[in-house]
Amino acid sequence: MSGEAVVIRDGQRFQFCDSDGKDANGKLVRGPEFMRCVLAPIDEVTTMISHCDDLIEDETQPACLRVFLEFNRRPAIKKIGKSPALFAILKNDAIGQVFEGHDKNGPIIKQVPLRAGQHVRVVMASRFGDVGVTPDLVAEHGYVLRVPCSDLENFTDCML
Repeated sequence: MSGEAVVIRDGQRFQFCDSDGKDANGKLVRGPEFMRCVLAPIDEVTTMISHCDDLIEDETQPACLRVFLEFNRRPAIKKIGKSPALFAILKNDAIGQVFEGHDKNGPIIKQVPLRAGQHVRVVMASRFGDVGVTPDLVAEHGYVLRVPCSDLENFTDCML
Protein backbone atom coordinates (compact mmCIF):
# COMPACT_ATOMS: atom_id res chain seq x y z
CA MET A 1 0.00 0.00 0.00
CA SER A 2 1.53 3.32 -1.04
CA GLY A 3 -0.09 5.28 1.78
CA GLU A 4 -2.56 4.72 4.54
CA ALA A 5 -6.16 5.62 3.90
CA VAL A 6 -7.29 7.70 6.85
CA VAL A 7 -10.55 9.19 8.03
CA ILE A 8 -10.85 11.75 10.81
CA ARG A 9 -13.88 11.34 13.06
CA ASP A 10 -14.37 13.47 16.18
CA GLY A 11 -10.78 14.66 15.97
CA GLN A 12 -9.34 11.13 15.99
CA ARG A 13 -7.56 9.55 13.03
CA PHE A 14 -8.55 6.05 11.91
CA GLN A 15 -6.64 3.70 9.59
CA PHE A 16 -8.32 1.46 7.01
CA CYS A 17 -7.00 -1.84 5.67
CA ASP A 18 -6.73 -2.62 1.97
CA SER A 19 -9.78 -4.41 0.53
CA ASP A 20 -7.76 -7.65 0.57
CA GLY A 21 -7.54 -7.45 4.37
CA LYS A 22 -3.91 -6.36 4.66
CA ASP A 23 -2.71 -3.63 6.96
CA ALA A 24 -0.33 -0.82 5.95
CA ASN A 25 2.64 -3.20 6.40
CA GLY A 26 1.15 -5.83 4.07
CA LYS A 27 0.29 -8.21 6.93
CA LEU A 28 -2.91 -10.22 6.40
CA VAL A 29 -5.44 -9.36 9.11
CA ARG A 30 -8.45 -11.54 9.99
CA GLY A 31 -11.28 -11.74 12.52
CA PRO A 32 -11.36 -9.26 15.41
CA GLU A 33 -7.91 -7.98 14.40
CA PHE A 34 -9.38 -6.92 11.05
CA MET A 35 -12.00 -4.76 12.77
CA ARG A 36 -9.32 -3.23 15.00
CA CYS A 37 -7.27 -2.47 11.87
CA VAL A 38 -10.27 -0.86 10.19
CA LEU A 39 -10.94 1.39 13.16
CA ALA A 40 -7.47 1.57 14.73
CA PRO A 41 -6.33 5.08 15.62
CA ILE A 42 -2.98 5.89 14.00
CA ASP A 43 -0.31 8.40 14.91
CA GLU A 44 0.77 9.65 11.52
CA VAL A 45 -1.38 10.65 8.58
CA THR A 46 0.09 9.97 5.14
CA THR A 47 -3.03 10.27 2.95
CA MET A 48 -6.06 12.33 3.90
CA ILE A 49 -9.45 11.43 2.50
CA SER A 50 -12.24 13.95 3.04
CA HIS A 51 -15.73 12.55 3.42
CA CYS A 52 -17.99 13.91 0.69
CA ASP A 53 -20.38 15.25 3.35
CA ASP A 54 -17.63 17.62 4.52
CA LEU A 55 -17.56 19.26 1.08
CA ILE A 56 -21.27 20.20 1.03
CA GLU A 57 -20.79 23.18 3.35
CA ASP A 58 -17.28 24.04 2.08
CA GLU A 59 -17.75 27.28 0.16
CA THR A 60 -14.33 26.89 -1.48
CA GLN A 61 -15.72 23.93 -3.47
CA PRO A 62 -17.53 24.40 -6.80
CA ALA A 63 -21.28 25.00 -6.43
CA CYS A 64 -22.08 22.15 -8.86
CA LEU A 65 -20.20 19.67 -6.63
CA ARG A 66 -21.90 20.92 -3.47
CA VAL A 67 -25.38 20.75 -5.06
CA PHE A 68 -24.75 17.22 -6.40
CA LEU A 69 -23.47 15.94 -3.04
CA GLU A 70 -26.28 17.58 -1.07
CA PHE A 71 -28.93 15.96 -3.28
CA ASN A 72 -27.30 12.53 -3.46
CA ARG A 73 -26.57 12.29 0.27
CA ARG A 74 -30.23 12.96 1.19
CA PRO A 75 -32.35 10.06 2.43
CA ALA A 76 -34.14 8.45 -0.53
CA ILE A 77 -37.55 9.63 0.71
CA LYS A 78 -36.35 13.26 0.41
CA LYS A 79 -35.01 12.96 -3.14
CA ILE A 80 -37.61 14.53 -5.38
CA GLY A 81 -36.84 14.75 -9.08
CA LYS A 82 -33.66 13.77 -10.88
CA SER A 83 -30.15 14.03 -9.52
CA PRO A 84 -28.20 17.04 -10.75
CA ALA A 85 -25.57 16.15 -13.34
CA LEU A 86 -21.91 16.29 -12.31
CA PHE A 87 -18.85 15.78 -14.50
CA ALA A 88 -15.17 15.87 -13.58
CA ILE A 89 -11.69 14.90 -14.71
CA LEU A 90 -9.71 12.05 -13.12
CA LYS A 91 -6.39 13.04 -11.58
CA ASN A 92 -4.86 9.54 -11.65
CA ASP A 93 -4.91 6.39 -13.78
CA ALA A 94 -7.26 3.73 -12.39
CA ILE A 95 -8.91 0.42 -13.28
CA GLY A 96 -12.70 0.22 -12.97
CA GLN A 97 -14.88 -2.88 -13.19
CA VAL A 98 -18.14 -3.68 -14.96
CA PHE A 99 -20.34 -6.72 -14.28
CA GLU A 100 -21.25 -8.35 -17.60
CA GLY A 101 -23.30 -11.33 -16.42
CA HIS A 102 -22.60 -14.94 -15.50
CA ASP A 103 -21.23 -17.98 -17.27
CA LYS A 104 -20.66 -21.55 -16.05
CA ASN A 105 -17.58 -20.39 -14.09
CA GLY A 106 -19.34 -17.57 -12.25
CA PRO A 107 -19.60 -13.81 -12.71
CA ILE A 108 -18.00 -12.11 -15.70
CA ILE A 109 -16.21 -8.92 -14.68
CA LYS A 110 -14.68 -6.68 -17.34
CA GLN A 111 -11.86 -4.35 -16.35
CA VAL A 112 -12.22 -0.78 -17.57
CA PRO A 113 -8.97 1.21 -17.73
CA LEU A 114 -9.38 4.89 -16.90
CA ARG A 115 -6.55 7.33 -17.48
CA ALA A 116 -5.53 10.54 -15.75
CA GLY A 117 -7.15 13.50 -17.50
CA GLN A 118 -10.16 11.46 -18.65
CA HIS A 119 -13.62 13.05 -18.40
CA VAL A 120 -16.02 11.07 -16.20
CA ARG A 121 -19.55 11.46 -14.91
CA VAL A 122 -20.17 11.27 -11.18
CA VAL A 123 -23.28 9.14 -10.63
CA MET A 124 -23.25 8.32 -6.90
CA ALA A 125 -22.21 9.75 -3.53
CA SER A 126 -21.62 7.09 -0.88
CA ARG A 127 -22.24 7.11 2.85
CA PHE A 128 -18.62 5.94 3.06
CA GLY A 129 -17.49 9.34 1.76
CA ASP A 130 -16.47 8.46 -1.79
CA VAL A 131 -18.22 8.93 -5.13
CA GLY A 132 -18.95 6.57 -8.02
CA VAL A 133 -17.79 7.54 -11.50
CA THR A 134 -18.26 6.22 -15.03
CA PRO A 135 -16.59 7.06 -18.34
CA ASP A 136 -20.07 6.91 -19.95
CA LEU A 137 -20.94 10.61 -19.91
CA VAL A 138 -24.64 10.07 -20.67
CA ALA A 139 -25.21 7.41 -17.96
CA GLU A 140 -27.26 8.52 -14.97
CA HIS A 141 -26.56 5.36 -12.95
CA GLY A 142 -23.96 2.61 -12.81
CA TYR A 143 -20.44 3.49 -11.72
CA VAL A 144 -17.32 1.54 -12.73
CA LEU A 145 -15.02 3.04 -10.08
CA ARG A 146 -15.33 4.56 -6.61
CA VAL A 147 -12.92 7.37 -5.71
CA PRO A 148 -12.62 10.11 -3.10
CA CYS A 149 -13.59 13.56 -4.39
CA SER A 150 -9.95 14.57 -3.98
CA ASP A 151 -9.08 12.25 -6.91
CA LEU A 152 -11.23 14.40 -9.23
CA GLU A 153 -10.83 17.96 -10.52
CA ASN A 154 -12.52 20.53 -12.76
CA PHE A 155 -16.06 19.76 -11.60
CA THR A 156 -18.84 21.01 -13.85
CA ASP A 157 -22.57 20.43 -14.26
CA CYS A 158 -22.48 20.34 -18.06
CA MET A 159 -20.98 17.66 -20.29
CA LEU A 160 -17.43 18.50 -21.27
